[in-house]
Amino acid sequence: MFTKKALIAWLTFAMAFVPAAGVSAIEGGESAKNHPRVVSLFFQSSNPTSKYDGCSAYLYSPRIVVTQAHCLFDYAKNIRLPASKVFVGIPGKIMDSRGKMVQVARIFMPADYLNTRDALQNTRDIAVMVTRKPVAKVSRSTPVTEEQLNNLVATGSLVTVGGYGLSSPQERKIRTSGGYVKPFKFPRKVSLPLVQRVEVEGFLTSRFAREEHLPQWLDLNQISKYAWVRSSQETGATCDGDSGAGFFIESGKQAVFVGANAGPMGSPNCQKDGRWNSSGGLNRIIPIFKYPDLLKSALDYEAKLK
Repeated sequence: MFTKKALIAWLTFAMAFVPAAGVSAIEGGESAKNHPRVVSLFFQSSNPTSKYDGCSAYLYSPRIVVTQAHCLFDYAKNIRLPASKVFVGIPGKIMDSRGKMVQVARIFMPADYLNTRDALQNTRDIAVMVTRKPVAKVSRSTPVTEEQLNNLVATGSLVTVGGYGLSSPQERKIRTSGGYVKPFKFPRKVSLPLVQRVEVEGFLTSRFAREEHLPQWLDLNQISKYAWVRSSQETGATCDGDSGAGFFIESGKQAVFVGANAGPMGSPNCQKDGRWNSSGGLNRIIPIFKYPDLLKSALDYEAKLK
């Protein structure tokens, strides 16, 4: 665990040596094969021998996993899935429902969470899970504080996001010997620069400058409830399958967790709307410092299982 003074010193050091966005990056990010923090989620189907894949997630510590709350709902019935039907894949492996995975023991999410996908309104779409067994040997992450995040935003620092939707649609398909095309998701990561509110407001309003009025979902008062990063065709962006992916800063085995991916607005790699693609897009982050109660509940529950 970092002390406060050591954490500030390490963040300063880490930011000084982070390369500029776009350098040596490829469209769709880069491989996160065997990355210890990047995990996928699986869910028990009605068939007891079959599981289906879903969102991405972040391995905060060996048994604590952070994702988005909407990932843990039955879409057809709009009811919350029990922990017994949720599983975490092994970090940094190709998403494969036949592979090894660990069952979730307990799920914590905001009590007032409403399972809606409205663009800016669903600001509390986050969940923290505790698994029955350790998923992998990793150090416990340090949650970013509001002050630290504000400093990172002010300097336009880079944060990394890793998930299972960063690769292009072509990369996510393989052709089997029988000619059947199967969706095939790989762990990917990309580093994106944090941006300030004024840039977010300018970006969103300019995209709808030709509209007679701003869309109902474009409530600028909601902007401050997120942290924001900029994406481009050069850096890549989060895509389908990346819901719940973690934004973090790492140095060796140590990691500072910034928050959960809340999805792109204008992804240059995933969305076909021409208004977005030419100049890049934005991506929302649900900051973890807003949910210390969820982390505490997960840590307390984990302690009881040991």
